[in-house]
Amino acid sequence: IEKPRIERLALRDLPEAKYAEYTTLVIPPRGRLEPVSAAQTPQPQPEADSPAEAG
Repeated sequence: IEKPRIERLALRDLPEAKYAEYTTLVIPPRGRLEPVSAAQTPQPQPEADSPAEAG
């Protein structure tokens, strides 16, 4: 196991970034995270070929 390698770069530079197939990309939040209430949580949409769409 190798030691972690941390590189910081602007999002605009991401398309030209050099990385390996085992690289993990972490994009931190822009600001402080706020709790999300259940009313704000998006509900999953049924897929087009699911039984919920038939009929």
